Amino acid sequence: MAEVLMPLPCRDFDPTESAGSWLMLTDAGHRVRFATPDGRPGAADDIMLTGRGIDPWGFVPALRNFTVLGRLLGANREAREAHRRMEQSREFQNPKCWREIDPGEYDGLLLPGGHRARGCGNTWRALTCSVWCWISSCGKNPLRLSVTVFCLQRGP
Repeated sequence: MAEVLMPLPCRDFDPTESAGSWLMLTDAGHRVRFATPDGRPGAADDIMLTGRGIDPWGFVPALRNFTVLGRLLGANREAREAHRRMEQSREFQNPKCWREIDPGEYDGLLLPGGHRARGCGNTWRALTCSVWCWISSCGKNPLRLSVTVFCLQRGP
């Protein structure tokens, strides 16, 4: 089966887009490896995991845990469970540092989306902008390397 690289920002990646993709790939028998800017496990967007902070009253301490919009717009139960399983995986717990990535080791690249990857801004943009350079430098036929950019949008 395929070896797929999923680079993640250090924090605030979307748990639905990353864990949902991870679950589908691993259930199909593929191995998903992770990479973060500093080589430490990343942290998903807590707002998406808990739903707290989305509602207009989310800034009021006494009302913060009362979520309405957060339940609708945050990660659903299946996504939270997939994220929990992904977080416990050996691959997630032992990511590579972005600068240690060897493109020749992978058959695919998955770039999940996110809303507010704090702390990675320019680095994350630089990584995504260099994807095509990455593919051409890996020594594989670019047409045989799968690249997936995943962004789940909610709304009408």
